[in-house]
Amino acid sequence: MLSATKTDTTHPTMFSATNTDVFKPPHQRTVDVAITGGAGFYSQGTITPFQATANADFYAQTSDLDLTAGFHVGFSDPSTESLSLGLRFAIKQSEDGISGFFADAGLLFIDNGRDTQGFETGFRAALAARNGPIELRFATELRKITFDGQPFEAWGGIELGFVINLLREDIAPPTPKDSLKAELRYIATTAELEELEQTSSSAEIDRWLDKFWQVRNVTGSVKNDARIEYMNRVQFVNEKYGTPRMMGVNTDQGRVYLLYGKPDRIERTNSTFYGSDQKYELWVDQDRVKGNSSGLFLFVWSQIITARGTYEGHGEFREIYSNVAGEPSEGIPTDLPLSMQEYIEGFR
Repeated sequence: MLSATKTDTTHPTMFSATNTDVFKPPHQRTVDVAITGGAGFYSQGTITPFQATANADFYAQTSDLDLTAGFHVGFSDPSTESLSLGLRFAIKQSEDGISGFFADAGLLFIDNGRDTQGFETGFRAALAARNGPIELRFATELRKITFDGQPFEAWGGIELGFVINLLREDIAPPTPKDSLKAELRYIATTAELEELEQTSSSAEIDRWLDKFWQVRNVTGSVKNDARIEYMNRVQFVNEKYGTPRMMGVNTDQGRVYLLYGKPDRIERTNSTFYGSDQKYELWVDQDRVKGNSSGLFLFVWSQIITARGTYEGHGEFREIYSNVAGEPSEGIPTDLPLSMQEYIEGFR
């Protein structure tokens, strides 16, 4: 059932893990304004006149949420003015955050130009596609909700315009010391990492690095085989699993590869649930993990919408099950093909 893969030259090499938590870099903070023009129809009970709009929408991406605030003017007789406040949800987004598909939802406060009681409260929703500086939206607004038999008011149409970036705090590239900490944090002790943190010059870092690997030179080789093997794995996982916003060593698959090496067997499959986009990879390490004749590592890939606009799906698989002690394990998913479920169960 499982397809074999070529084994690396140091197949038995396994490094003892001191930490299994994967570091997730902070999200960049941005503020954009989209200047758009709209064309649609304004429903006022049985009357549905054409209404053009002019819009200025602000999008602020924080570490927790993507917030939206918009000012909208409708050109009709009478004209309308409104303010929207809500959230933006990323359906699919590029690594740099400037292109993708989004869903907006929020409250609407509108003056329809006729009533004297001030602003009405309603709702606004939109689906947006952004490609660089150009944004296209399909929007709808429920502008007046009535419970006394009066006609409700709504607008729906297309909005098109351009996006201007007002603020972009990009994540700073890692320093050499940051890269070292990311690469070695899984096998380094807390004391060693604290000692590395105290270094300030390249010479001090080099001395720390030599000392770090000398302790792990269990074979006593002049070349230090363990160091060479581990750094070869670092180079591989950064190239294979890295993205513009994340080093490969900071992914679950990168961490497992660093600690246990290239898997002996890999099987890939999709969720058996209808309509699900989840994909799975099962890695099997044979006679390499202490206490396990076969070490199993199950990873899942899926797209998950969140309010802050982040989602799994940049080529990154998350570990959800392993029979190796100390590894993250959430249980065996029920949407795996039955043959894979039975295979995994056989090693529990």
